[in-house]
Amino acid sequence: MFSHLLERLDGMSSVKCCVCGLGPGEEVLDVSENFVSYSELFASSKVCRACSTLFKDKRARASNWLLVNGEFKFLDKEGAVDVLKNLPEDSLVYIRSSGKKYGFLKCMRFRSTKSMAAVCGEDEGLIIVPRGRLAEVLSVAESAYKLLKRKSALLNGCSVGEWVYEDVCRAVEELRGDPLWQVVVRVL
Repeated sequence: MFSHLLERLDGMSSVKCCVCGLGPGEEVLDVSENFVSYSELFASSKVCRACSTLFKDKRARASNWLLVNGEFKFLDKEGAVDVLKNLPEDSLVYIRSSGKKYGFLKCMRFRSTKSMAAVCGEDEGLIIVPRGRLAEVLSVAESAYKLLKRKSALLNGCSVGEWVYEDVCRAVEELRGDPLWQVVVRVL
């Protein structure tokens, strides 16, 4: 019954992409029978060209990437940090963790604006924050990492010996647990 409904919807002239809901559905979504994220999709069985790439190219789940104007750019660590510092308008940046999930599905319908940044973490999901807040969090993370040299200190808190850098450890404590902080630290 469900597949019959999808076929009827796909027969309509303006079928949108079932992943992002933004672009026209051009290709049939090709996923295995084990795909468990149907609840994250719009009612259709078609995907746009950009979203089709997410399912066809294995790097999409295993890499950080930037989506701008329907095109993907895969990012290394330095590239991801640079993108977070200067996120283009009408873009989405995806930061993976283990690369085992379709964490991008909840984020694909959102884009950065002139004042707001759209960041998607594989585990954290969509994070929309003012660009100034993103810059502030990234600055604190880079400074703390440069001094403490351990991501675990940034994610789990400073060790007793690291509290000699009290100002840095207090800043880390204020941000620990914030999903944006976790995404930014993972990129470093």
